[in-house]
Amino acid sequence: MTPIFDPKPRNTETHNESGDEPDMLRGLKSDLRTVKETFQLNEVPKEVLYIGFGGLVPYLGTSLSTLYLAWDINYSQENGIGYLISEETAGHLLHILEPLQVGLGAVILSFLGAVHWGLEMAEYGGKHSYKRYLLSILAPVIAWPTLLLPVNIALIAQFVGFTGMYFADSTATSKGWAPRWYMTYRFLLTFVVGASIVMTLVGRGQIGDRVSKLPGPAAYLQDLRDSQWENLQKEENERKMRVVREKMEEAEAQKERDAADEEENDANEDDKDGKDDKDDKDDEDGDDSSKKENRNDTKKGSGKEQRSEGKSKDKKAKDEKS
Repeated sequence: MTPIFDPKPRNTETHNESGDEPDMLRGLKSDLRTVKETFQLNEVPKEVLYIGFGGLVPYLGTSLSTLYLAWDINYSQENGIGYLISEETAGHLLHILEPLQVGLGAVILSFLGAVHWGLEMAEYGGKHSYKRYLLSILAPVIAWPTLLLPVNIALIAQFVGFTGMYFADSTATSKGWAPRWYMTYRFLLTFVVGASIVMTLVGRGQIGDRVSKLPGPAAYLQDLRDSQWENLQKEENERKMRVVREKMEEAEAQKERDAADEEENDANEDDKDGKDDKDDKDDEDGDDSSKKENRNDTKKGSGKEQRSEGKSKDKKAKDEKS
């Protein structure tokens, strides 16, 4: 009778398991070795490594600060008071950190393009002329216009820019345009930057509209253009009002001149009528005086005739007496 737990089959099964286990460990170790080789930083110059990650410290700090401030604002909403700072102070700090992170991102992204400019000038991996120069200016072309966008859109655009430059650097490294260690170095930097952007977007999304969004430079430019347009409209309205006022003043002056001319004409007519009346009166006075003279002459003539008749009667009487 065969025993249920036969030692031989058990030993054979144990032997098979012990035979499979080293194969699994060898595969896992191989995978870990591949990952280790992928992220091996021994070949990266220490100066480049320290300065590169040191430059990411303020960028990562802005993201962590934004994440904490968002949590503190939510804590203030729930408890009526902030955990460390007030909600108003947290909002002011957010308005400082957001454009700061966008500006740092633009600088870092531009510097990634400048690396290829320097490699081309040093003719590393051969001379590639316009191809590598165009690659070097692609990063700042993407980076700096983001300063004109709202913060959330600017961070998303920079995330796309960092990812795109990573794939461009990967292609350049595979072609021998950059050192082999540059790809690993770039992957770690891009990972930290991408994680920082995601943290900022998550933190900003947690507070929603509880904190007013800071207007970007585009909004300021729009306000400036609107104010200039308003000033132009105001100047145009003032010019129109001035023209209307000048026309009204000219019309009033013309009206006054017309009134003065009319009064002068009336005065001249009155003077003319007065002169005519005076001439008529003088004519009447002359007629009266001539009539008086005629009457006087008539009276004188009749007196003389009477006196001459009296004299002739006296003479005739004397003659009769004699």
